[in-house]
Amino acid sequence: MPVEYMKEILPRFIQSETFQDRKVLLYALIWHYLSQVRREDFQEPEEKKMDPRIAKAIEIMEKEIGSVNLITRVCKRVNMSPNSFYLLFKRETNKTPLLFLTQLRIGRASYLLEHTEEGVDEIALQTGYSDRYHFSKRFKQKTGETPVQYRMRHRQYGKII
Repeated sequence: MPVEYMKEILPRFIQSETFQDRKVLLYALIWHYLSQVRREDFQEPEEKKMDPRIAKAIEIMEKEIGSVNLITRVCKRVNMSPNSFYLLFKRETNKTPLLFLTQLRIGRASYLLEHTEEGVDEIALQTGYSDRYHFSKRFKQKTGETPVQYRMRHRQYGKII
């Protein structure tokens, strides 16, 4: 990428007196360079396209993250036997469906803990866990912290962003 724009912005950034001015210049710099990236650079080569059944399964998992027995239901919706689904999912994502779903759920729970006031019970239900105890145990296994510890450590100055 050409550096002319960087050379123009960098002195202004250094001379900026306020955090807000630096932030605006930094965003301008990021926007400038991102706008030069071609759409094709974000697309996978043809030979690496994901199997459409697995792509659909992931979409369903993301939309229905709080549902119980989700993997079984996904298998039926993509018209695959559980064994075939497991093997294809593992080949396409390098993860088992259960590991993928667990990571998805913990990721969503982390976001909710950081950005909402919802209680642990509500978050557990929204992310597919039957109760706060099961959720807390799984969350701590994956993050090393209980949901409450995670919330306290990841919130900026106790505010919801």
